[in-house]
Amino acid sequence: HEDTMVASVYGFQDQIRKIYGDDDTDVIWDCVGDLFASLPLALRTKTAFAVHGGLPNASFDLKDLQKLPRKARFALKTTVKPESAEDRALTGLLWSDPTPHDVGIAENPRGLGVLFGPGVAQEFLQRNNLQYLIRGHECVASGIRDQHCGEDKSVITVFSAAAYPNNIGENKGAFLHLLPDGSYSHESYSLQDTAESTEKVKNETTENALEKVRAMIGCSRSKLEKAFSKVQRGDSRPTVTVEQWVQVMSSSIDFAGMPWTALQPTLAPTSFWSGMIDVDEFLKSHSLRVHDSEHMDNNEAETLAENHEMLLTVFMFLDVNGDGTLSLKEWRTGLNLLNKRLPKERQLKNPEELFKALDKNADGEISFEEFASGFGMA
Repeated sequence: HEDTMVASVYGFQDQIRKIYGDDDTDVIWDCVGDLFASLPLALRTKTAFAVHGGLPNASFDLKDLQKLPRKARFALKTTVKPESAEDRALTGLLWSDPTPHDVGIAENPRGLGVLFGPGVAQEFLQRNNLQYLIRGHECVASGIRDQHCGEDKSVITVFSAAAYPNNIGENKGAFLHLLPDGSYSHESYSLQDTAESTEKVKNETTENALEKVRAMIGCSRSKLEKAFSKVQRGDSRPTVTVEQWVQVMSSSIDFAGMPWTALQPTLAPTSFWSGMIDVDEFLKSHSLRVHDSEHMDNNEAETLAENHEMLLTVFMFLDVNGDGTLSLKEWRTGLNLLNKRLPKERQLKNPEELFKALDKNADGEISFEEFASGFGMA
């Protein structure tokens, strides 16, 4: 129900004005109103009707919702001042609340929508062959409240914001799973649970991003080796400065905007004694290998990884019987096609050895899954 009128009172419009200034706020605010007005009003599943508030009146039916003209919905930028019957129906869907008292339909203390009793809810669910009316709109202590209204019918309130409002409340948040057998389950969580989950997702996302960066480095190892050789100091233990490392990474790996300076401490830490980066150690820690093969040439693993997507497409084409696996013959055919487009020094010369390394379960075939997950850092 946070339409343009409500949101302007509670600070959203002021926030837009602060960021974009007076000149652009009116245009942006109109777009926000149009977007809000075009959002779906409700959802129906096999067993449930889900809506933000509740029922607008005692006789409301799903076919009434289907009859609402789209223009009426899109034209209504605020539900706070309903004028027509259509406006009042929309307002009720977004603002109404259930009550455990069998009052039928009563005035809502909110000043908008109505209060509807269990008898009204039960009749609505029976008419529409449904089991649940699922809604939000109210903060409940455990995050979920199941208000039974007879004959296995329920009005279920689900509130997902824990510690409402502004992380100072004591309520839990919850979400609900509708199950195929007609039942449901739910999970509740506290603010602490949410904070721990957010931190976990953040850490996992960061680690996944780093893995992709490491793979990019592994695929460019030969190019990096040549570039570092032009700026490195020392022969037995070549080193570079942080500035030289950032320059080489930026010029050798084509990825605009990559924050190499920020990534350097994680990817290529400096020596405590000299403050320099050990080039050999950096390249060694970013060498690609195929599964657990310890003796394969790094260049061959790099070539395979660099052309991974193209080879996967070729192999899917070569998999004529559609069983999702490659024989040694199909593997050789794919590598021959790849070698034709590679310079001589980058061509793969040991297809049998590569096949053996990728065939992790040693069954004489490479599954697409084995090939897709076959590369990692040495």
